[in-house]
Amino acid sequence: MKKTLLLTTLATILFGAATTNAIAAGDSVGNFSWVGTVPMADSGDWTFHNLNGDNDFANSPMEFEKAVSGNSDLYDVLVAQQHIFDVVSSTDNTVHPATSYNLVLNSLTYSGEDGIATDGTGLFVVSLDNAPMTLNDEVGGLSGDEHQINISGTDIPAQMGDRMEVNAQLLIKDVL
Repeated sequence: MKKTLLLTTLATILFGAATTNAIAAGDSVGNFSWVGTVPMADSGDWTFHNLNGDNDFANSPMEFEKAVSGNSDLYDVLVAQQHIFDVVSSTDNTVHPATSYNLVLNSLTYSGEDGIATDGTGLFVVSLDNAPMTLNDEVGGLSGDEHQINISGTDIPAQMGDRMEVNAQLLIKDVL
């Protein structure tokens, strides 16, 4: 009797756990996010100042939809949180905007369920003020004024329920 009760309880727990997260046909789930790692300046005291209201550039929301191409294993970025920033120095506890500087997209990677960082160029596009950036190309003549950075992407290989992170690293150069 004890064995039967134990087996029945175990089967109920296992079966219940297996069906708790079942998704009915026609339902859809989208829990994706992207992470933007913005390094400190390579020299001096210059840094990115987040104008979104917090100091965190990481774990920004990103939503996916089925790819326009119609392939069932490909997705497009539907919406990603846009970051608004300026470049400042905070010496003497006062924020000083940069007069002029250049930015370089140092790296663009993504990782899926396996957690392995993979080159994201060709799948994702980082845009600065709505203009696409190219890996290792310098964007010059920027000022300390407000700028926007965003991510987009098309035909990204993924499976339903996958969690994906995208990392873009920007370098501040030639600050005046």
